[in-house]
Amino acid sequence: MTATKTVAVDPVIEPLAVALAEAEVAAEKAATSRREAEAARAAVLERVWDKDAARAAIVARRAAGVERPEDGADLALIAADKEVLDGLLAQRDAVVAETKAAAERAVCDLTQARANLGRAELERFAAALPPRLEELAGLLLQGIQQANAAEERLGRGRTSWMPSVALESALTPFFATRPR
Repeated sequence: MTATKTVAVDPVIEPLAVALAEAEVAAEKAATSRREAEAARAAVLERVWDKDAARAAIVARRAAGVERPEDGADLALIAADKEVLDGLLAQRDAVVAETKAAAERAVCDLTQARANLGRAELERFAAALPPRLEELAGLLLQGIQQANAAEERLGRGRTSWMPSVALESALTPFFATRPR
């Protein structure tokens, strides 16, 4: 028989961790959508450039004095294609702007989710410290009392132990604010 270990779920941390995971997934999806929209726009833009290059080649050839009977029809088709592509490019620009805004919102949401979880974890950590400090204070007091008792039995009075300067400096602000 296999024993299963149960893990306590923190009712504050768990939903924040879930929200963070969801925000990470949403940010990745938004970034993917943005990349796809930018790639689709680039493909249309490349076709626009191809049409511009084809038109420029015909115009340059004609300027050099080499004219062909199909030039007019070719230029008209290029202009019609370019008009359609310009409209399609405008649509793709709008999609890119929309997906960029969505990706930026998703990153903001992700940043906020990280901050929320981090703050909740820090609050839990800070809340756990006072009982631990109280326990340590009790142990320190007990140790000092035991050291003083041993020194008294030896006839020397009190222990020669002194708190470090760092410990004294850390404790001094508490005495300044403690109500008497």
